[in-house]
Amino acid sequence: MESMRSVPGDAESEAFGFAAHLLGPDGSGTQMPVGVSELAGHLERSGTQGIIIYEDPSTVIAHLLESGRPLNKALAQWRAVAQEHLALCRKSGRRIALCGTTQDSAEAVILSEQLSERFAKTKLPGLSTAVSPPDPFFVALAALSAGRDSVTRDMIEELLARSIVPPVSPVNLSVDDPESSLETLLGRWNSAHTEFGSQVVDLNGQVAQLEKTLHETSESLEETRKALGSAEGSLAKKISALNSQGQEIANLIKERDTAQTAEEKQSRTAVLLNHQVSELEAALKSRVDEVIRLNADRKALVETHEKKVSELEAALKSRADEVTRLNADRTALLEKHEKKVTELERSLNRARQSLDGTEAALAENERLQSQIDEIYASTSWRITMPMRSIKRLFVGI
Repeated sequence: MESMRSVPGDAESEAFGFAAHLLGPDGSGTQMPVGVSELAGHLERSGTQGIIIYEDPSTVIAHLLESGRPLNKALAQWRAVAQEHLALCRKSGRRIALCGTTQDSAEAVILSEQLSERFAKTKLPGLSTAVSPPDPFFVALAALSAGRDSVTRDMIEELLARSIVPPVSPVNLSVDDPESSLETLLGRWNSAHTEFGSQVVDLNGQVAQLEKTLHETSESLEETRKALGSAEGSLAKKISALNSQGQEIANLIKERDTAQTAEEKQSRTAVLLNHQVSELEAALKSRVDEVIRLNADRKALVETHEKKVSELEAALKSRADEVTRLNADRTALLEKHEKKVTELERSLNRARQSLDGTEAALAENERLQSQIDEIYASTSWRITMPMRSIKRLFVGI
C-alpha cells in the first residue's frame, strides 16, 4: 500500500481504478456489474452509503482481456470507469465507507488513513459499520494501487508482445460462481501471487550470483586501491626527499591524480558493465524463452501438417477407389444400355414390318369394301335381292 500516491488530478485517477458491483445485504452475495448511472443514482439516495473494497488491478484488466478486448482498449475502458467512479466518490459526501479484505485488517487501516488524507472533506465511517450496512442495495468499489498496477500492466504488455500467455490465470468473476465473494477472490489472487513469488525467489538467486561477481570485482578494486596507497606512500617519500625539485613533485602529483581518476573511471565502468550484464542476461533469458516457444509452435505445426497430409492421403485414396468403382459402374451401365438399345431397334424394325403389313391389309380391305359398296349400290343387286332372300330360305331346308 506504500506505493499509492496522494497527488491530485490525472495521477489520482491512475492511483484508483474502480470496478463497481452490487452485493447482497450480508456483503458476500452474488456480484452484478453496475453501470455508472445506476451507481450515481444509488449514491444520491438519502440515508444510504457506499463501500470501497480494494484489490489487485489485474483482476479487472485480466477479466476485460478474457472477454476478448485488446489490451489498449481494456486499459482505456478501465481508466474511463476509474475516473467516473472517482468523480462520484468525490460528490458522494458522507455516503462513502471503507472495507478491506478482512474487517479491521492492517492493510485496510493503512488504506483508510491514506483515503482520509486524499478525501479530506469526505467522511469515512468506521470499518464495523461498513461491513454490514443497513441498506440491502449497496455498492462495492475496487480501489487499485498505482504502483502495483503499473508493474502488472507492463508485465501483461510484455507477455502479449511476445505472444506468451500470462503465467497467472485471471481471477474468475463469474456471477454463477457460489464462491465468488470478495474474500475468496482475493484469497485466490494472493495464492497466484505466492506462486509468482516463487519465480521471484529464483530470480533473486540469479541476482545473488551477480552480486557475488560484483563483490569479487570490488575486491579486485580494493587491491588496486591498496597498490595505489603504496604508490602514494612512496610518492610522499620522494616528495620529502626531493622537496627542492618542485617541478618533479608537481609531475608526481599529476601522476597520482591521473591514477585516482583512472580508478574512479574503472569503478564507474565496473558498475556500468554490471548493469549491462544484467540487461544482457535478461535479454538472453527472453530470447531463450522465445526459442522454446517457437520450437514448441514449430513442433505443433509439423504435427498438424503431418496429420492433415495423412487425412488428405486417406481422402485421396478413398476418392480414387470411388472413381474406379464409378468407372466400372459406368462401363457396365453403358454395356447394358447398348444391349437394350439394340433390342429396342430390333423390336422397332419388327414393329415397322408388322405396321407395313397391317397398312397393306388395311388398304386391300378398303379396296374390297369399296367394291362391295359399289355392288350394293348397283341396280342388279337391288333387283335380285328378293330372289336372294328366297334362296336363303331354301338353303336352310
